[in-house]
Amino acid sequence: MQFIISEGTNCILSFIYGYPFEEEEDLEATLQTIFRIKQLERKVSDKRTVTIQLHRLTFLPETDIAELQYDKLEYEGINTMSYFDENVVIPDEIKELIQNNKRGFLNCYNLKENMSSFRIHLGDFVCFLFDEMYYIYPLTIDKLIEANEFKIHSLLEELFAIEEECFLELCRFHNLYFGSDKELIMCEVFYDLISSLINNNNRYIAVSPVLDKEHLGAMKNYDYKTSIQNDTR
Repeated sequence: MQFIISEGTNCILSFIYGYPFEEEEDLEATLQTIFRIKQLERKVSDKRTVTIQLHRLTFLPETDIAELQYDKLEYEGINTMSYFDENVVIPDEIKELIQNNKRGFLNCYNLKENMSSFRIHLGDFVCFLFDEMYYIYPLTIDKLIEANEFKIHSLLEELFAIEEECFLELCRFHNLYFGSDKELIMCEVFYDLISSLINNNNRYIAVSPVLDKEHLGAMKNYDYKTSIQNDTR
């Protein structure tokens, strides 16, 4: 990875979570790998070269893993098929078709332990955190992880528990909004999210001055880029 990054080669690294018999330690190992790669990228390059993808496991027809777990898969709906459509009303005839043809619509089924809102969107938030915010708030994120004894999964669970709506909105916004003010909005909401975490747990109090400093730098940088864009119009 160090050679690839140092040469400026763009790459996409894809990870999957939610496997049967997956322990928390396994998921933590995946998150730690992502974190170390992003730390390495920051150390050896001043460019964004590594894109992270973290997907929840989807069970597909006629695959070995789907056959082995078939009887344990429960109906989930269509929220595995696109971003944030949990509130979509499925016509009764369509729902009945899906439920009566499990093998044909297996991507609408999953393991029960994978079906919480946190598990569904964990991958979205990890990509937001490390593909977007780590370039702007690297020291803040490093300090957060350090303050939580270098445990990333439990840190994300804590963020979700404190600010579930904000957590999910950041995932949705990161994936679906492409306006010129996207970075500004993400920074402001991220700042509020981490501030809420700090205010709710003294363990993170030492992160506060680092967060404030990096956020101030982000706002100044946004103002500078905006002024440059306005001058060239």
